[in-house]
Amino acid sequence: MTKGMMSPLAIAMLIAFVCAPSIDAFAETPACELGKELRTALGLGPMELAAMGVDEAHETSIINAATDYCDLNRETIEPLIVAVQTARQTTMGNYETGASVDDSDNALVSAIADLAAAAGDAVSTMQGSLNGNQQTWQSNVQANLLLDTSIAALDLTSEQRTSLRAAQATRDLVGRHHKNRKNYAMVGSAAATFEEAVAGILNETQQSQRASLQSALGTNLGTALQSESNNCAE
Repeated sequence: MTKGMMSPLAIAMLIAFVCAPSIDAFAETPACELGKELRTALGLGPMELAAMGVDEAHETSIINAATDYCDLNRETIEPLIVAVQTARQTTMGNYETGASVDDSDNALVSAIADLAAAAGDAVSTMQGSLNGNQQTWQSNVQANLLLDTSIAALDLTSEQRTSLRAAQATRDLVGRHHKNRKNYAMVGSAAATFEEAVAGILNETQQSQRASLQSALGTNLGTALQSESNNCAE
């Protein structure tokens, strides 16, 4: 890779940043948008579905299940979605300014856990559209919150999870900083350092699984995003 160019991982990180739902006034938010917020928090957003290789028909079933659930349970679920979005916005703001992110990241994890606990029925319904391997990956994503999709889907030990979150936070404090993210050389260097850390943390089997997930993500993301776009356009 040419010096100064962004690595594929850095590009994926920026896609995740751009695709992360933005906070909004939810009073009149369509149920389909609430459903997207719910799925993203629960590890069933477009990036996760793409990495897991969920086909279009099953993705549509998952999207519809989340939309229907939010439509029927808006009063209960909407405040929890707002709480996740507020926590996400806070931690993104800290990454952008270079502030400490430990507390805000942990607050986001807690908010997502509260949402997942309240939406257990929806999670079970959506998981019914996944095959065995995909269900395992989705469960892993829920255990490995905030990590890159292709890493979060792996079966990690608690020690690996802690080390990877620390390494990723260091990378993202460069890649999401309001000034540094414009410096491709700095972003590329931070991404390369992260990759070195990942190589030392994951075992060979995990590294192979991650490569497969990254490949699927690159192949399927366009279709997954188009399904998202079609969902609320109907």
